[in-house]
Amino acid sequence: MSLQPLDILGIGDLDVDIYVRVPRLAGNDEKIHGTPAGMFAGGMIGNFCCAASRLGQRVGMHAVVGDDAFGAQTIQGLAEFDVNARGVRVKPGQQTYFCVIQLDDSGEKALTLARTPMIFPSSNDLDHALIASARLVHMAPFDIGVATEAAEIARAAGVAVSVDLEPGSVSEGLTGVERLLANTDVCVVNEFALIDLFGTGRLDEGAEHLRGRGPSIVLVTRGARGVTVFTAGGPLSIPGITADVVDTTGAGDACAAAFLSGWLEGWPLEDAARLGCAAGALATRAIGARSSLPTRDEALAAIGRGAAPTVHGSRR
Repeated sequence: MSLQPLDILGIGDLDVDIYVRVPRLAGNDEKIHGTPAGMFAGGMIGNFCCAASRLGQRVGMHAVVGDDAFGAQTIQGLAEFDVNARGVRVKPGQQTYFCVIQLDDSGEKALTLARTPMIFPSSNDLDHALIASARLVHMAPFDIGVATEAAEIARAAGVAVSVDLEPGSVSEGLTGVERLLANTDVCVVNEFALIDLFGTGRLDEGAEHLRGRGPSIVLVTRGARGVTVFTAGGPLSIPGITADVVDTTGAGDACAAAFLSGWLEGWPLEDAARLGCAAGALATRAIGARSSLPTRDEALAAIGRGAAPTVHGSRR
């Protein structure tokens, strides 16, 4: 039986986020008092997939979780956003990873990631047919080797590839991600990871170094200040959208999901970037990375549009 085609397949992490509300983020060797604020399904790629599905894409998830209560919660979390969980592998005797998030009154956060082996699929877990069923594969490469293999499988099947580079995923420097970048169409990177990777505060220099290694588009996210898109045509900066911030967790994932949804549909990059800024801002309105993910209509309204822009065909 052939697989149902997907617009986007996310390959990466699913976790549970345990929130503690604090008056301010704790410093070194400091004890502060907080209050429980909730426990939510999360993970960078899990959040991305839910955001993309909320925006109208057909989305699937390829991940590994343990056969514990947290693992069951992550799968249920995908179902709540109509994300296809066919590619989620439940591993007997394993523990699903989780995060403890300190959240202050401004909406800023500090995360402690309790990492387990269940943070990224292994090479043996990769489903070639599932990867080939998508139009776009999106990854946060917590395992660079497996992410590179998945990107090569996707490219061989004619599937577009995007990656989201976090500071933790580039800790080994540029040599660790060279092959992955060579098989990437769109690279999403926050400004701090870009600085870590190249040791420069100049976003244009870092982004062009990335583009020279494979991606035709580099999307640099800058939090509340918006995004900058780098292409062969030069940089395009889009300011952030003002929001009543409650929790910034997952805002970058929502931004990436909206930008890539627009790009996949063939939108002009400026419109896709504006949609990304809107989705990222709207995602901060409640505690939990997925609690206030915008619908397509909400995101379009936030950028002053009643409908998507007219395009001349979507990208494969």
